[in-house]
Amino acid sequence: MAATAIAPDGLATPQRYWAAFVISIAVTVSVMDGAMIHVAAPVIARDLGVNPGAAIWVVSAFQFAAAIALLPIGILADAISRKWVYLTCLALFVAGALASAMAPSLEMLAIARFAQGLGGAGIMGVTNAILRDVYPRDALARGLGLNGFVVAMAMASGPMIASLVLALASWRIIFLVAVPIGVVLLFVGARALPPSPRSNGRVDIAAIPLCALAFGAIVTAINMLAHGGRTLLVSGAAAAGIGALGALLLRQRRAVTPLLPIDLLRARPYAFAVATLFAASVAQLIGYISTPFLLQRDGARPLLESGLIFTCWPIAVAVGAPLAGRLASHVAPRLICSLGLGVFAIGLTLLAASGPHAGAIDIGCRMAICGAGYGLFQPSNATSLMTSIPSARAGSASTFAALGRVLGQASGAAVVAYLFRWNAHDGIALALGVGAAAALAGAIISSLRGARVPTLQ
Repeated sequence: MAATAIAPDGLATPQRYWAAFVISIAVTVSVMDGAMIHVAAPVIARDLGVNPGAAIWVVSAFQFAAAIALLPIGILADAISRKWVYLTCLALFVAGALASAMAPSLEMLAIARFAQGLGGAGIMGVTNAILRDVYPRDALARGLGLNGFVVAMAMASGPMIASLVLALASWRIIFLVAVPIGVVLLFVGARALPPSPRSNGRVDIAAIPLCALAFGAIVTAINMLAHGGRTLLVSGAAAAGIGALGALLLRQRRAVTPLLPIDLLRARPYAFAVATLFAASVAQLIGYISTPFLLQRDGARPLLESGLIFTCWPIAVAVGAPLAGRLASHVAPRLICSLGLGVFAIGLTLLAASGPHAGAIDIGCRMAICGAGYGLFQPSNATSLMTSIPSARAGSASTFAALGRVLGQASGAAVVAYLFRWNAHDGIALALGVGAAAALAGAIISSLRGARVPTLQ
């Protein structure tokens, strides 16, 4: 299981299986952490003696850290080593989990969650690039499909596991469980994960603060707008973000390895895949936030029933993702993406049109359509992303796409918050309609990316 150089066609077995194991479990731990924290936030607020609204910092600190760290992590992964940057981020995630479990106050917990967010950005952003190094060319789509399956199952089981833990033990166990698992993954990953080619050029360290300010301020402005922040504050944050972004673009005009890799957008398949991912992420977050409110719109449902209905979505993703991986060897990724997002748009439209007091099976089927469509889309789009750029730039390409996903999700959340403030009842159906339009827009964008299937370079 000792690390070896990457063959042109991925790793040989059994090292490939060990590397895939490390990546799958790391992704599972990271995704489950995010899925469980939403359930645990009210309990954490009560235990630490703070206002329930303040518990949002437990979530926001993680998201903010991820937004500012994704691009620097990508460029460092390409310049140094995807393997060792990934493992360093995993170690930081584990350390943050341990600190979160021991935090005596909300302030310390937010700081620990910020550290976890920095580590989580590496896990989220570099995974697809490492999978490109791990799998043979003809098996990459299946590997990405397997990763989509793992993500979906982690999202489905996270809330249930969190509820069980909170019923039997302290919320601190939710963070603590990641520590021993992470330590094992660090040991196995150091031996199994492959080295990677390095990009040419030096990292512009001085540009990293500009990058952090640009995207941190933009995400902050979106969040404040979503929650009805004062116009002056929202405008100030947006102006700071746009100004820093402009300064960053000016600084990196002659950089060989730019921190904000907009030069990658010259590759048409990659540019259209990023745009498709942004639109799909807007739709995904709108659906994920709106559906729980839809389940309670016409009368309170038992929490267990609501949880089981909501699980139909990620379970359907888990079914659709491997299917997309198998189809990828026969059908162009752009067509599978368009099909998946078209199905996703139909599912969101059906949810928006669901009548008063719709039955559990009825809504569950509509949610399953959403999940199946997104499951078809996700690995196919990831394949297009990771096969349309040179291997030495895979880290930057992966994290740039992940940043697009983060910005799309933040925008989707802002749309829902705005519409819910406008009309809490009718805003649910309208938000789902907007989500369906975003998914349909993603399907159209995907269909325009070009008929030729890109190849690895």
